[in-house]
Amino acid sequence: MTPAPPDAVNAFLLAATVPRAGAHPDGDVARADQIRAAYAGVATSSVHAAAVLGDAAAVERFLAEDPATATEPSGPHGWDPLTYLCFSNFLKLDPSRSAGFVRAATLLLDAGAHPNTGFFEPGHAPEPTFESAHYGTCGVAHHAALTALLVARGADVNDDEVTYHPAEGYDNAALGALVASGRLTADSLATLLLRKIDWHDGAGVRWLLSHGADPARPSRWSRNALFHALSRDSALETIAALQDHGADGAEGVRAIAEADPAAARFRRPAPRRGRDPGRHRDPHGL
Repeated sequence: MTPAPPDAVNAFLLAATVPRAGAHPDGDVARADQIRAAYAGVATSSVHAAAVLGDAAAVERFLAEDPATATEPSGPHGWDPLTYLCFSNFLKLDPSRSAGFVRAATLLLDAGAHPNTGFFEPGHAPEPTFESAHYGTCGVAHHAALTALLVARGADVNDDEVTYHPAEGYDNAALGALVASGRLTADSLATLLLRKIDWHDGAGVRWLLSHGADPARPSRWSRNALFHALSRDSALETIAALQDHGADGAEGVRAIAEADPAAARFRRPAPRRGRDPGRHRDPHGL
């Protein structure tokens, strides 16, 4: 097989991983598949290319030849193989590859890859930040099995990105793997609870409350869950669940009055039915 030229390999890795300009979940695999079709050897050109495809057999061959490649930075992003794997569009979009991704990640971790690997993103808004591979699995791909693997290997479950993005959407399996670790702090649970409120996921809100999220705890944005639910015009059932778990309705209205006196005139301590969550969710949130 003719080796794929380096520019094709780099183009493939760029196309196969999440976009760094814009929202990570917006990536797709169309361009990566086109490059694979044009250059048959691109998928097995390096351990990084094998990892981004979840090709466990190829990853195993590369590691057998040189175990040090498990932590070697390479490609257009300068990432190690586990970071390419965890930020792969294929991981997010191709469930048929799921078992291969978990096996490949296990091989990389066994060979020395760090569960808290990742990269520094200077273009992150509102400020530059470190984006961990674990964030890729639980907050972009929402992949429960890979999230559980990294948690078991010691990944930081209280990383700012890890406690913000997994609550986005309505598939809560990866979120469940984080909570099951027992290592989330009260502040991390408060963040996840507010993000579930942003998405108007009543079932997710109730699940977090039943697993220890405190609706009265101020978040890192200095607001508690009830204040946030009222300001997001949440549904009756969500506000009632917060009150059932100890949130003070009068306190929530007072918080809104302090933040926005005009808005408080239209709020009351008693819960009321919210608007259509499909039209009023806030994916960007806080």
